Formats: sequence, structure tokens, C-alpha cells
Amino acid sequence: IFLFHALRAIGDQAGFSTGIFHLNHMARGGESDLDESHLVRLAREHGIEFHVERVSVGAGPSFEERARALRYRLLEETACMHGFNRIATAHHRDDNIETILMRIFTGTGMYGLSGIPPLRGIIVRPLLEVPSDAIRAHLEKEGIPWREDATNRDQVFTRNFLRHTVIPMVLERFPMAADAVAARFRGSGALPALEPRAPGRRAAGGHGSAPPLGARALRRSGRRARRRRRAGRRQRQRGRARSGAAGLPRH
Repeated sequence: IFLFHALRAIGDQAGFSTGIFHLNHMARGGESDLDESHLVRLAREHGIEFHVERVSVGAGPSFEERARALRYRLLEETACMHGFNRIATAHHRDDNIETILMRIFTGTGMYGLSGIPPLRGIIVRPLLEVPSDAIRAHLEKEGIPWREDATNRDQVFTRNFLRHTVIPMVLERFPMAADAVAARFRGSGALPALEPRAPGRRAAGGHGSAPPLGARALRRSGRRARRRRRAGRRQRQRGRARSGAAGLPRH
């Protein structure tokens, strides 16, 4: 959703038009349909093209990988069919960090350590330097509604396990770890690649009006959110220390 609003604002200035593509995996029953309906309303409100495919990937091993391959194939087919010369996806800084850790833990070469590429063919990822905290803070500030996939909390999936268990534990001990990893990729944002190659061409957004925010401003917003979280953790730790000093039972 953030990507959609950012591209709309940038497109008005840079002279490219935007469309939405959504793949409904039909994996979550009514929740999947509500996601689709939310995006249909968004497209209608802004008067832009909306392209949807409904394909069941099916349960089983490697669901994420099979869904990802299908999503990119349909994205590229739709872009070609409807005259879009860029596909923008909403991968952000935290996605990149998770991807790098997944590759390290499961085995990777030097290429794997490079993370998610900001530009690959016609696919651009303009939010790779933006923390998820900053995106959420901006949406909340602007009162922009969004939907969250409940399966993103299911730690059966490796990425979710890293996001909800491993990375928070690392940040407890090394609060600047995320910034240190992200610094390796600073300056690799793909916003310049959204410039249309030819007049009248368009940029299609995989589902991703607020004013555009620069990556620097978003990073500042994300740092403020992380400082608040660290202050909360320190306060809880001091509370636990006081409880222990008073001889209270620990659980």
C-alpha cells in the first residue's frame, strides 16, 4: 500500500502512470478475497488499472518458493501484455536483511550475500533502503489503511521465524545490528530506474494521496521508532532487575 501511494505521487511529477497487479493465491479463504477487495476499492478510488489473477498454488513443501515463481511470471506477462515497462515491488530494508540471513544459515556463495537486487531486468525495488518501521509509521500518520497477511506470523516459515524470533533476539544484544547490515547496501535504491524509457510508458506495481518521502527522511523515522523500542526494552529490563533484587519469584 505504501509503495502504491509513493509511486502515485512520484508518477505525477515524473510523468509515468501506475497500475496494480494482485495475485490471489486463494490460500486463506475469505481473508484472501478481502485482500483482493481492498485493492479493487483502492484502484477504483484512484481511477487506475487493476489486474488480478486467481491461482491456487496448493499446500505442500516450498509453498513460498512456488508462489514467488508464479507471482513473478504472471507479473511479467501482465506487464508485457498491457504495455508496462517497469515492475515495482515493495521489498523493504527488513526483507533484505531477512533474505541475507536466510542465505547465510542455509548456505550461500558471495552472490547470496549481496541480498535482494534493487534492479533486475524490468523489476525495480525502490524501498530497499526503507525500514518497515518507517513505512508503518508513515501509513499510521497519514491514516492510510492496509491489510496484513495472517500467515506472516506463522513461524513454520523460515522467514517468519527469523523476523519474529531470531532478529529480535539479536537486536536485544546488538541494537545497531540491522543498521550495520543495511549500511552495506546504502545507495542501492532503485528510484532512478522508475524513469520511463519512452514517453507514454508505464510502471506497474505489484501490490504494494500521501506526499512522497525521501529515503533519508524514512530512515530517520525508522531510527526514531527503533530508539523508542530500545528504550522500552531497557525499561522492562530495569523492571525485571528490580523484581529480582526484591526477592520476587522469576518465571
